[in-house]
Amino acid sequence: MRQSPVRVRIPAPFSGLVLLLAAACLCALLSPLLSPSPALAQQSASVSGQITLPSGDSVIGAIVELSLNGTTVDTDVTGFDGGYAFSGLKPASGYEIMVTMETHSLRSHVFDLAAGQKLNLDLSF
Repeated sequence: MRQSPVRVRIPAPFSGLVLLLAAACLCALLSPLLSPSPALAQQSASVSGQITLPSGDSVIGAIVELSLNGTTVDTDVTGFDGGYAFSGLKPASGYEIMVTMETHSLRSHVFDLAAGQKLNLDLSF
């Protein structure tokens, strides 16, 4: 004699609640895996600043390239205030910022970043 599978019927008003509870449990289980750990967030570093001319005027549209030991990490273009920013960087020695613009020569600066450091690095041509 063959047994038929047992079926459980959830009344319609409760089916949405069961789905909601299942989704909440799934989110609770996955959230530690999906969110960055506080330790990682505290270890990352950043560098930002302004590119200006000797007159003090902001340099708009300069290309700011960030490299680490000769390998390009990221590139930014200065805005109306001459500002640039790089975040989420790993602590390391040998970072270099190279700034180029159409009317002026290349300008570069080598520096190190420590864990959690927020370096402000203004450069002038």
